[in-house]
Amino acid sequence: MYLFNDFPLPKHHGGRVITVGVFDGLHIGHQLLLSFLKEKAEALGAFATVVTFNSHPDALLYGISPLLLTTTEEKRDILQSMAIDELLSLDFTTELAATDAEEFIRDELLQSGMCELVAGPDFALGKGRGGTFEALERLAADYAFGFHRIDHALWRNKPVSSTRIREALDKGDMHAVSAMLGRLYSAGGTVVKGRMAGRGLGFPTANLSVAREKLLPANGVYAGYAILDGERLPAVANIGFRPTFGSSERSFEVHIIGFSGNIYGRKLSMYIVERLRDEEAFADPLLLQRRISLDVEAARAKLADIKIKEQ
Repeated sequence: MYLFNDFPLPKHHGGRVITVGVFDGLHIGHQLLLSFLKEKAEALGAFATVVTFNSHPDALLYGISPLLLTTTEEKRDILQSMAIDELLSLDFTTELAATDAEEFIRDELLQSGMCELVAGPDFALGKGRGGTFEALERLAADYAFGFHRIDHALWRNKPVSSTRIREALDKGDMHAVSAMLGRLYSAGGTVVKGRMAGRGLGFPTANLSVAREKLLPANGVYAGYAILDGERLPAVANIGFRPTFGSSERSFEVHIIGFSGNIYGRKLSMYIVERLRDEEAFADPLLLQRRISLDVEAARAKLADIKIKEQ
């Protein structure tokens, strides 16, 4: 996948089929759109090109941005796994926000060889969201490019959206999250030193430094898989404030079941399967140790059951 950070894009003899959007989460609705984008591009001998943003536009437009389902790096990796040809990640600036739809299409997209534009159901392009579907259909006729609108993907008879996935994450409903994403939700970061309380209880944890803009599920204990150096390992994660130890800082700690070793400074990702329980405060560390032991066994059983179903 070719990566770009600004216009103009280099000339390509086959032209480009382009889509523009935030694409936070790259959920099953986005996947439906991107599948159509790739099919169109292949049929035309063109590049399948995604234009997105390095930060959520709401940060500039409203002074506040929702926490993200996918960071810029995660979005890039997922798009690459989907065999998208090109990714253009733009800084969402005041100048870009003031550009109207016709100007953006004429001076940027068409100058980059766009032959088709693909849009999702909530799409509106340009200043003040003036590039509505009706406006874009007129522009497509005026400038002779194809324009396609892809409808919502549905889950439980309701449209899938990034907002709906965030709501499910806030409840810790990982079944709903996985269903709407079409994959397990993941978060990762560099392993940093914590209080080492887990090691003293016989359950060492990797304390992850997660990107500030990344949305984590509701506080609690989760079963899932840790990915370390490409290896998938059964794990239990605790997200929250460690109330037994009186911590005031939210943390994301991962215990890799049956693993020992120094992994400080290394990258680790956690793919979350299911929420096991709420975060709890225990009267003493011994009670917490017993509870963690039960959590590990519950995670083993859950992950073994999933493996059987996958076969």
